[in-house]
Amino acid sequence: MAIHAVLPGGYAIPLTVSPDWTIEKLIAMITKHIGIQAERILLMHNSEPLYGIFTVGDYEIKEGEKIFIGIWIGQNLAISKACSLA
Repeated sequence: MAIHAVLPGGYAIPLTVSPDWTIEKLIAMITKHIGIQAERILLMHNSEPLYGIFTVGDYEIKEGEKIFIGIWIGQNLAISKACSLA
């Protein structure tokens, strides 16, 4: 299924994923696109962090939805303004 991963600057990366993919596998795919170490990436969906042992399906991510890429810079998290952390 097709989803978009949104970088802190707002650019969206189109991705084709499967509901049975782990978040770890999704992060590995994203690191290939953006060249940032997996340890510095935090993915968010519906204002909730996504953890590596769970799957895309576990988080009920649907076709066409957006996930947000947070990037740790020191102790600060850079993430798109479109992602509500409230």
